[in-house]
Amino acid sequence: MLAQLAGADTSAATLMCVLGVADAVGRAGGAALTAARVLPLVCPLTLAPGLNQQQLGTVMRILRGMLDRVEAARMPALRQADDVRAVVNGNGNEVGRCRLTPS
Repeated sequence: MLAQLAGADTSAATLMCVLGVADAVGRAGGAALTAARVLPLVCPLTLAPGLNQQQLGTVMRILRGMLDRVEAARMPALRQADDVRAVVNGNGNEVGRCRLTPS
């Protein structure tokens, strides 16, 4: 529905309201929702011709915040997966950043 609203009325005021609602939805819905649904809605706002310099700055700041939240949510799991992959042979040889001791 927000995409339809942003498409129907491209005035700066409407786009900034859409941005505010999208940011609130992303914060409430978490990283997966933000990445899958909110970012694709917000990214085109960076090209909206009706925005002034201050409004574009606000769009960019909120967009960066969304990206930072997605990154913060994803990185711990990816680091853990990298650590698990680094330990591949279990014979006490050091592989990557982990070292296994023989049992």
